[in-house]
Amino acid sequence: ANATTAGTITGVQSGLLATATQPGVVTQIVAGIMGTGTVANATTAGTSFGLNTESTYDWKSEQWSVPINMSVSQILKFGDQLVQLGAGARYWADAPAGGASGWGYRATLTFLFPK
Repeated sequence: ANATTAGTITGVQSGLLATATQPGVVTQIVAGIMGTGTVANATTAGTSFGLNTESTYDWKSEQWSVPINMSVSQILKFGDQLVQLGAGARYWADAPAGGASGWGYRATLTFLFPK
């Protein structure tokens, strides 16, 4: 794999949850807000480590959904094709009764086409 630029990325995003019956026309503000926070670090060897949350709050039921996601990925070369292989785990720090709970896992494969 080719060397990459190392560094840390941080980000925050928030918004209201809404529904629309027509493109661009909000018909109802759903009783909730969402927010994400991300920290990711990439090494010069093509390895990335990430930590983020995708939290939502329902103010009608006064309940949070708070998944915390951790991931690691590596850029590799198969022949002439660059790919990024990754694995991650998700832990539900808080969720409504009957909602998601405990641990979840995922694996990713991303084909890369640099210019």
